[in-house]
Amino acid sequence: MRKFQTSCGGVILVPAKAETHLQAHPEIQKHLPDAIKRITLPPSGFMSVEVDMGKVIGRKGLVQTTEVGIDSLALFSRRVDREKPSRVAPLGSVGEEVNTIVILAFPDRVQEKTYILGPVLIQRNHDMPYDCRTENIVDAQ
Repeated sequence: MRKFQTSCGGVILVPAKAETHLQAHPEIQKHLPDAIKRITLPPSGFMSVEVDMGKVIGRKGLVQTTEVGIDSLALFSRRVDREKPSRVAPLGSVGEEVNTIVILAFPDRVQEKTYILGPVLIQRNHDMPYDCRTENIVDAQ
């Protein structure tokens, strides 16, 4: 399991499930070590932090699409570790450039000043609720 040190001397561990998620997002994987170096861990509880990387690091994954009607063409993709297909934008559609990485992490149940990496996003989606309950964390060990 990879681990990265934060600016406050804490540690963020990257469990297998997060590694699988990162494989689909090479633009995030490339900048993750630098982003984590800039983080100060909270004293306790779930962590959601948006890190400004100071440069363009990618594009938003969410793009505007039209409402799908009964006769409309809509494209879907099967994603790793997802129960259902996800709607994708037509080829050639691109999101806005972004310079931030959003890191979500949960405190480790055993080690102090250690967090377990959850989802990593290239932009914050304020409409998306995150399940912050620790009982929903898969143990990293």
